[in-house]
Amino acid sequence: MAEPKKESFFRRFLPPPAPQSGDDPQLGFKDRAKALRNLPPLFKLIWETSPAMTVSNLLLRLLRSALPLASLYTGKLIIDEIIFLAALTAPAVPDFSRLWLFIALEFAAVILSDILSRATALIDSLLGDRFSNATSVRLMQHAATLDLDMFEDALFYDKLERARQQTGGRITLMSQVLTQVQDSITMLFLAVGLIAFNPWLIALLVVTLVPAFLGEAHFNARSYALSFSRTPERRELDYIRYTGASDETAKEVKVFGLSLFLTDRFKTLSDKFYSENKSLSLRRAAWGLGLAAIASAGYYAAYAMIVLQTVNGNLSIGDLTFLAGSFARLRSLLEGILGRFASVADGALYLRDLFDFFEMKPRIAAPLKPRPFPKPILHGFVFENVGFKYQPNGKPAAPEAVSKNGNGATGNDATDIADDEPSAKPRERWANRHLSFTLKAGEKLALVGENGAGKTTLAKLFSRLYDPSEGRILLDGYDLREYDPIELRKEIGVIFQDFVRYQLTASDNIAIGRIGERTNRPRITDAATRSLAGGVIEKLPKGYEQMIGRKF
Repeated sequence: MAEPKKESFFRRFLPPPAPQSGDDPQLGFKDRAKALRNLPPLFKLIWETSPAMTVSNLLLRLLRSALPLASLYTGKLIIDEIIFLAALTAPAVPDFSRLWLFIALEFAAVILSDILSRATALIDSLLGDRFSNATSVRLMQHAATLDLDMFEDALFYDKLERARQQTGGRITLMSQVLTQVQDSITMLFLAVGLIAFNPWLIALLVVTLVPAFLGEAHFNARSYALSFSRTPERRELDYIRYTGASDETAKEVKVFGLSLFLTDRFKTLSDKFYSENKSLSLRRAAWGLGLAAIASAGYYAAYAMIVLQTVNGNLSIGDLTFLAGSFARLRSLLEGILGRFASVADGALYLRDLFDFFEMKPRIAAPLKPRPFPKPILHGFVFENVGFKYQPNGKPAAPEAVSKNGNGATGNDATDIADDEPSAKPRERWANRHLSFTLKAGEKLALVGENGAGKTTLAKLFSRLYDPSEGRILLDGYDLREYDPIELRKEIGVIFQDFVRYQLTASDNIAIGRIGERTNRPRITDAATRSLAGGVIEKLPKGYEQMIGRKF
């Protein structure tokens, strides 16, 4: 019995799943605000990556948030002190001690700000690298648990591609969120002085900046929609780029004269992307210019009000400097917060692709209490009225040849299944049906049939890469579903017709069949000798440590 599904930490926070490739994700402000629910699971992953670095980052940013106000106020004190000293007349002797103290304090604030800024950037960088590595590892581990037919589905590959893009650079989103908090605290400090002077200045600032914020939010949404809809074509672009300049395809490209075809196709796609980007960028720039002018007009209206109050004698020159500087910094911070909000929300939309991938669950999974795999196999396999039907969204990849033995690629032969079915592209149909037979332990069985007769599918059913659509498969009298599929596959050695040539050492290539034995040199050497590969390997410059292939 399969383990009941539990609501994961991620799913409790996530908005509805992302649209499928080909859909046009027209996302409004409400949708992007909901995407902010992706941030808690992101910070959970970051915390798990390094609690010490995460806490250090937070503390550094809290300290930095108070420095702008300290610097501005110290500047006000310096100017007022200079004016005071300049106004002294003989015989009064100016005392510069306070002035030098204020200058020293401003200098210390600048140095401290630089130290905190560089320390924050350093921790961001280190934490980003660790997070990217940890997320990439987790993505590969999760992908390894998913069913084979998922990897044979184009929509799955689109989701996988988007998830891969999120493994790097997501720490930037963390930095943006923490900067939002830091700038918000700084704004609270700066706003106190402005509210005491004239609270309407804050209202004027907000009103004039909102249009620019909404404009940025709109164009960020269009940018995400454009990037999302391009996923299949972007994968094709990467494939063409690789095919056109790869050692694996160089022969065919030259012999069949494919270079012009591939470059033309690449140019067509890349020009299309450029044209769409150009159109969006031009509209964004035009609207941005107009909306920025509105924000600037609001700033200078407030600045003029402060200047008039100073001319009328209600404020000192130091007050003018402090208020004008506070207002300019406040405007810059608010502008950054509003603009960054759109960026954070859209970053959270992209992040949803990563968590959607992590939420994918395999259908073929181990039962709660799996039955131990029989060692040795006593009776063998029994197929009882087995049938398998390819699903519309699960088209199998190129068929392969499979060899099965009881102890993996480096073990002793027990049962062999040979399948030489060439590549075929099956449609929605029954690949096998009404199959009933017994394969006894120690027997050898050759599968012979026309293309598409189901030989490859049968081999995949043995190794439980697929589960039957009907009927059941027994191993030593028990349903194959009662065994842990990972343990089952450990006892199955597979040699694919379109087998992978691993760019690893000769030793690692032999150990692939049972990778846990990669350090067991006697067993690897024995397997090489028995397969007649030992003599070839010994002639290599570095023997078993020789790197196979040309990539490295």
